[in-house]
Amino acid sequence: PIISVTNSRRNITVRKASTVTLGCNATGFPIPQIIWEREFQMLPSGEKEIQGSELLLANVSRKDSGIYICTASNGVERPVHAKIKLKVIYEPEIVVDKSWVHADVGVEVSISCVVHAEPLSEVIWYRDTMLLQANENRLMEKFGVRHSLVLHSVQSEDFGNYSCLAENSLGRNRKYIEISGHPNKGNITSPNLSYYSDRYNITWSVYSFSRMQGYKIMYRKLVV
Repeated sequence: PIISVTNSRRNITVRKASTVTLGCNATGFPIPQIIWEREFQMLPSGEKEIQGSELLLANVSRKDSGIYICTASNGVERPVHAKIKLKVIYEPEIVVDKSWVHADVGVEVSISCVVHAEPLSEVIWYRDTMLLQANENRLMEKFGVRHSLVLHSVQSEDFGNYSCLAENSLGRNRKYIEISGHPNKGNITSPNLSYYSDRYNITWSVYSFSRMQGYKIMYRKLVV
């Protein structure tokens, strides 16, 4: 078979959420069959391969970027292949590991934002509205798509709301992380139902650097 890429587009760049059609034409006798695959990955539909001269990709996301392969075969001649590289460009997308981080004065704390962007984005850190710069107690690191802010020795003025702001030519995004000296929200560890008809033993756990000075238990009656 002889194979050609529709419109001769071997490299295609599209915006996120766009719809794109990849096409291959093949000639030969018998008429070749065209199969679409994706290099090292499943197709966005979750299938390994799809038959047809065109591959429709709707509402594309960053995960749809990659190399798509069309293969033409007619059972007589050797199969032939053509590759199309698809690049999806998009504004920054941010994921934080934790939106609330417990700390104490004198300890080291690291907060992180995982940033995906195409084109690559610039990432800056804020505490409330103040732009942060690296200093002797504050380190900013980048490992691949992970951006981290490290406080070597937390001081009382370091508690507060932090944010990572990522921006590229297509837009910006921001996520927030709180560093707090307060204990985290208590987690009730006892079962929902009591083994006894006249009492209920409630147990809970709380994570705190400093010694707990007291607890307040609140409850309300449910109509059943």
